[in-house]
Amino acid sequence: MNKKSIRNLNLRMNKKGQERYMSPWMIFNWGFILIAIVIGIWIFYGAKLDTRDYESKLLAERISDCVSNGGYLKAEALNKDFDLFKECSLSKKVLVESEDYSLRLTIYEGRTAGNKLNEISFGSKDIDVKCGLKMGGVKGDSFPGCYLMSFRALSSDKNVLIEIYTASNNEGAKV
Repeated sequence: MNKKSIRNLNLRMNKKGQERYMSPWMIFNWGFILIAIVIGIWIFYGAKLDTRDYESKLLAERISDCVSNGGYLKAEALNKDFDLFKECSLSKKVLVESEDYSLRLTIYEGRTAGNKLNEISFGSKDIDVKCGLKMGGVKGDSFPGCYLMSFRALSSDKNVLIEIYTASNNEGAKV
C-alpha cells in the first residue's frame, strides 16, 4: 500500500459525527416528543367524568343497607323522627344545601304500594322533574342521574315494601 491510499483510508476510518449534522435530527426528535407529551396531557385532562348515574345508584344502595339488614327492616326506620343523615352517615351539607341531589325513601305496608308507613323526602324539585322526563324517554346530556330501587323486607310483624328514589345532578369535573 502506498502512503496516499493509507492516508485516504485513515480519513475514511477516523470520521467522527459532528454536532452540526446531528442538530436538525435532534431538534426534530425533541419536537416530536414535546408534541406527543402535550397531546397526551390534553387528552387526559380534557376528559369529562360523568358520574351522576353511578352516584345516584350508590346513594340508593347505601340507604338500603342503612334501613334494612339481611332482609329485615330496622325498627327505627319506621319512626317519624328517623334521622336519615345520622343513621346512614350522610352529609346534610352535601345532600341538601348543594341542591344537586334529590332523595325519597318510602316504606309501604304490605307487598304493594298502598298504606305509607313512613316517607322521608328532600332535595330539589327541579331535579325530580328532570328525572321524570328522563325516565319518560326524553334524551339529553343535561339530565341528572336517576335511580329507583324497590325491594321487600320483613318488619317485626308484617311485610313491607321499601322504595328508594335517588337523583344526582352533581356533574363532577374534568380530571
